[in-house]
Amino acid sequence: MGVVAEIRAKRNELRTRRDALLSEARGIEVDLAALDRCLCILDPAATPNNARYPCRGEVSELLGAVLRAADTPLDSSAQTDAVVAAKGVPAGSVRSADMTSRVLATLADLAKRSLVRRISPDGADRPLWIVAR
Repeated sequence: MGVVAEIRAKRNELRTRRDALLSEARGIEVDLAALDRCLCILDPAATPNNARYPCRGEVSELLGAVLRAADTPLDSSAQTDAVVAAKGVPAGSVRSADMTSRVLATLADLAKRSLVRRISPDGADRPLWIVAR
């Protein structure tokens, strides 16, 4: 085996190991989030060890506040950034990725309940969101 092939094999091995560790870390983050949400439900006055996970309904409240304060419609990434910043989650972390999926799911739920509207203006790359009136 040549040097280039050995380097490629080592790179693939490390990438596989990295992916496995990231997957395990995501699983742990999900478990921590579930436990923190349980603490919020069972004892709302308690501050979990990691208060960065939003409690039940908190993402909806944060999104509503962000949309009401905005002068123009916002895309989901701007809303996610606002929620992540409000919760003090480091950008680019596993928790930040979890927040992205939670924001998208919450927006879909709020749209189903006619609390927000999804609009697609001409020339927009992504749909924008506004408070339904």
